[in-house]
Amino acid sequence: MKIAPSGSESYEQMTIGDDVLGDAKPWLAEGMKASVETLDGVPIGLTLPKSIEVTVREAEATMKGQTAAKSSKPAVLENGVAIQVPAFIESGQRIRVDPSEKRYIERVK
Repeated sequence: MKIAPSGSESYEQMTIGDDVLGDAKPWLAEGMKASVETLDGVPIGLTLPKSIEVTVREAEATMKGQTAAKSSKPAVLENGVAIQVPAFIESGQRIRVDPSEKRYIERVK
């Protein structure tokens, strides 16, 4: 995958292997700014933003009475990652997620 390093003034692209991307790979999106850690010019790590906006691709239907309590349900995001979301979240909605913890933050307004 080719990534432009964050904070780079030269806008050079570098190729980063799947071994360096690790769990960050499904969270990467076109135009996203991420920090690339290098050692002697070789990429050794990638740091994603603290929050990312994504669309919920699939979410279980909310059961009657489920919204009253702080309950959660499984959902699959547009990038294929499965997380727990509040009961009021529905398919097609945009949400903000912490990618490092795969945790729901809030619904995007």
